[in-house]
Amino acid sequence: MPCFDAHLIAQIGKSEWQLQKPNVICGFCIDSRRLKSGELFVALKSYKNDGHDYLAHAKEAGASGALVAQLKQQVPLAQLPVEDPLASLTSLAAQHRRSFKHPIIGITGSCGKTSTKDLLQQLLDRPQTLATSANENNAIGVPLSLLKLDASHRYGVIEVGISARDEMAPLAQCLSPDYSIITCIAPAHLSGLGSLSRIAAEKAVLAHHTSTSGCVSFPAHCLTYPPFRELDRNCLVVAEAHEASCIDLPQGKGQVVRASITFSNGWGQLTLQLGSAAPTTFRVKTLSRGLLSNAALALGLAQVLGVPEAKLHQRLASWQPSPLRGEWRSTGNKHFYVDCYNANPISFVDSIAAFERTAPAALPRLYLLGSMNELGEESEHWHQEAVKDLKLRSNDSVYLLGQYASAFQKGLLSRSQQGATIELIDAKEEVLPILRRFQGAVLLKASRSYALEEILTHL
Repeated sequence: MPCFDAHLIAQIGKSEWQLQKPNVICGFCIDSRRLKSGELFVALKSYKNDGHDYLAHAKEAGASGALVAQLKQQVPLAQLPVEDPLASLTSLAAQHRRSFKHPIIGITGSCGKTSTKDLLQQLLDRPQTLATSANENNAIGVPLSLLKLDASHRYGVIEVGISARDEMAPLAQCLSPDYSIITCIAPAHLSGLGSLSRIAAEKAVLAHHTSTSGCVSFPAHCLTYPPFRELDRNCLVVAEAHEASCIDLPQGKGQVVRASITFSNGWGQLTLQLGSAAPTTFRVKTLSRGLLSNAALALGLAQVLGVPEAKLHQRLASWQPSPLRGEWRSTGNKHFYVDCYNANPISFVDSIAAFERTAPAALPRLYLLGSMNELGEESEHWHQEAVKDLKLRSNDSVYLLGQYASAFQKGLLSRSQQGATIELIDAKEEVLPILRRFQGAVLLKASRSYALEEILTHL
């Protein structure tokens, strides 16, 4: 963790320290419960909490000082009053990022950001690569992530997530990536972003802020949107082998990566051909076609960054997706495909396909599906689309949960389901008695708010 000069922080905040001045500042924290000794407490105000109410707690935890909007004289802690603590934190992060002389890679997209970030960190050498912690990918998380960069790091891999219009620009300016990955353009956060074309415009902002000496990696379908076709950066466009010859690179800059995907014995096989180089086949521990597509983006960029092929194979061998993102778990005669960290229509289709492809054909199947959040006015349409190709058999059953359960049901009934059980439920716990008797394969898929993995703790 780097240390920061208190005088520099005051300069950036255009203010002066009050009550006292910190001796040394070793990091930043916005939650007094997690604060480590020597860190600067950043007092942010949200609709739920006001960080200024926790200054005394931050002092007790060993804070070196606090970045505040209102001075609290009664708390004997060094305080730097500024107009906007988050804006000052972001400015400091941007300056700290400019002092980092190694590659910074920004990752955004409608889904798959976190798994792609985790994989790229592994490919670039985890001990030497700072990556976004957990889901700290928003207006607060991006600057906090950047401020963790220190001399031990040779790369920074920073995830950028948005849910509303005009959120990307300030984050992209702060991050100023040397390279970037856009995982996909798909229906997600439509309630805040409005449309697929607007999602594409927002995600492309990160690409347009990428260094002209680096490159932007994205799948071929992004080129259906004008902001990507007009991109004036070097591009690494990943396309399926059969469509690669038809790709027109934006401004004629960059390379096409030809990708072929197959599955065998619980592994994905990904064959990549970068430009005119010989094709290389990688084995990836995943059953998800979507995750393999994102792995192609990460592997292609890792090759551009000069990681030797032997190292890529070695590092892939010890990697697996993060928990709750497509993993089989078994208890007795029940086999759960757990892919419920989050959900949107494209990940729903991908999860169902992976489950159907790998669940033993002889076993009955039970689907516990929860609604998808933040899809806006077209929520019912996207819920119907997400399940309309689900292939049920007579001994299969589906239990549907949440606000749009009836839309799921309508999508399922749009095709013949051979007498399968399809039921709406009010709470996930209603399925527990059924699961206790059930012997077969189970899919758990829903948005994060449903926490479907809690089902497993009861069995």
